[in-house]
Amino acid sequence: MKTVAITTLGILLLHGCAAICFAQRARDRSKPTPLPKSYEESFTPLMRAAAAGRIRAVRYLLDKGAGVNEKDPIGLTALMLAAAGGHLEVVKVLVAAGADPNAGGGFAHGPIFSVLTMAMNRRNNNWTKVLDTLIAAGARVNPPRDFYISPLIYAIQQQRDVVIVKALLQRGADVNWSKGRPLLAAVSVAEPDVEIVKVLLAADADPNLPRVRTDGENEITLLRYVEGWLEMSTDVKDEAREEIVRLLKQAGAK
Repeated sequence: MKTVAITTLGILLLHGCAAICFAQRARDRSKPTPLPKSYEESFTPLMRAAAAGRIRAVRYLLDKGAGVNEKDPIGLTALMLAAAGGHLEVVKVLVAAGADPNAGGGFAHGPIFSVLTMAMNRRNNNWTKVLDTLIAAGARVNPPRDFYISPLIYAIQQQRDVVIVKALLQRGADVNWSKGRPLLAAVSVAEPDVEIVKVLLAADADPNLPRVRTDGENEITLLRYVEGWLEMSTDVKDEAREEIVRLLKQAGAK
């Protein structure tokens, strides 16, 4: 069996369990990443064709009855792989064949990533067109709250990409999704991005909505959380968090 080489899209973490998501065939094939044999064998022929952007093969396999929504062991579908690679025409063919635009994958505790999060890949020139195609097909920019992570939070926390954050907000992402988790995600990372915080607040993120659990059942406001962080690190200049405190107060945080 011929080895298929696709690039690593990213590392998805859940409670200390890291899983590499093989999602896109490299446009630059100078450094291909071959799949481990055991994982490669879990891909269906349709998944392989979709990941490589081979539209004629995709159509042939669908005509022969290939399962359009089959998943590999970590929850990837053919549509996810096509979306990650920016293969717009393949995405359209799969959606027309009944591919679920809201499929999710992950480990142990439920969905971590979705078709939309896989499509948020600025390494290809079609990522906004793929997003729009999926949304038009019914992909939820704001998934149910039992979803581990929303596309907006993924862009904030995992990708740290202000361009994708703005694109999602323009497409209806709820800046206060699940009790303000997007703003919490932007502020509570190890190295918060001030520009992302500015974008969220400008989009009417409620600075008083998120609550941070300290111990047991005790919760504090987001502003108090950041101020407490600064109090504990008085020996280190933390300009980013100092600016975030200013921005939160300016937005009416208490």
